[in-house]
Amino acid sequence: MKLFALFGIICIIDPNLGDRVCMNFWEDPVQKMPSEKCIENVKAKGKQVEDNFMKKGIYVESLKIYCIPVK
Repeated sequence: MKLFALFGIICIIDPNLGDRVCMNFWEDPVQKMPSEKCIENVKAKGKQVEDNFMKKGIYVESLKIYCIPVK
């Protein structure tokens, strides 16, 4: 069975500089799961990440989360 993990790219506006900053991330800890479960988790994880940044007063300009095959 092929397993997948959540991988994302987020761009925020740095509140100190006003500049756009982009970074990539893996779910921590990385959880390996079947594709159906991974797809279900994409939306929930996106909301969680966005909420965490908003609570800190950081504007999320863009957020993309993907299911990436892992070994």
